[in-house]
Amino acid sequence: KGVRGQGTASLVREGAAEILTTLLHRYDIGSDSSLGQWLLSRVDGEYAIRIAIKRISAWDYTRRMAATS
Repeated sequence: KGVRGQGTASLVREGAAEILTTLLHRYDIGSDSSLGQWLLSRVDGEYAIRIAIKRISAWDYTRRMAATS
């Protein structure tokens, strides 16, 4: 499986703290864990990376690779 593309990236400060909180939940990192506390202690300096996609492609060779096993 994979994804590839081209786009223009920009750093965005607005909403970065909310995105960080969402990622902590997504990856099951508790805000009371040492990693969660460390990341949240730096939230004032966080940025989000916004990518304006110009071109994107994705692939999944799972079926084809399973057939060769």
